[in-house]
Amino acid sequence: MRYVPFLRVRLDDSADPLFVAQQMSTRAVREQVERVAKRAIGQASINSEDLRGIQIALPPLVEQKRIAAIVRKQTTGAERARKVLEEELAAINALPAALLCRAFNGEL
Repeated sequence: MRYVPFLRVRLDDSADPLFVAQQMSTRAVREQVERVAKRAIGQASINSEDLRGIQIALPPLVEQKRIAAIVRKQTTGAERARKVLEEELAAINALPAALLCRAFNGEL
């Protein structure tokens, strides 16, 4: 069973929050979290001491911000594409079935 970790951490000024969030979602970091997580009643928890032991790649802040900006741009682009596709699907679903049959049979 795969779980989605929900962690709230406070970062100092040497780390970009978006960069750290992206690092936390990598396989290497998730595996570290899974190794130290305590499981009980269908939930997993991790104490602050174990969390401090999690290792992530932390380049200089300028590089973190550059990478975070790229991630933000790609995420925004993906969100726009998703919205366009949802709108197109809604338009297709709104077409009468007979019209779609005619279109796919080359009758339009």
